[in-house]
Amino acid sequence: MQREVHRRHEAGTPPRVSDQSGADWIGVLVADICALDPDTDKAKIKALIKGWIDSGSLVKGEFEDQHRKKRPVVEVGEWAFE
Repeated sequence: MQREVHRRHEAGTPPRVSDQSGADWIGVLVADICALDPDTDKAKIKALIKGWIDSGSLVKGEFEDQHRKKRPVVEVGEWAFE
């Protein structure tokens, strides 16, 4: 999860933390990686995201888009190592 969040941030398309309806919502990424449905498994996905944020694995941040508008996004917090 952290690698993909980092990769998207480096590409200039970090996943959004607050918008639960757009394709760039972090939950869509979580659903894809965890084989969940972003519509029917929304409560489970939100719980996973909250757990990762609470643990410091992911953190909330801001990203300035191409229109110089600040957007709430998810960034890598403390890296988890195997």
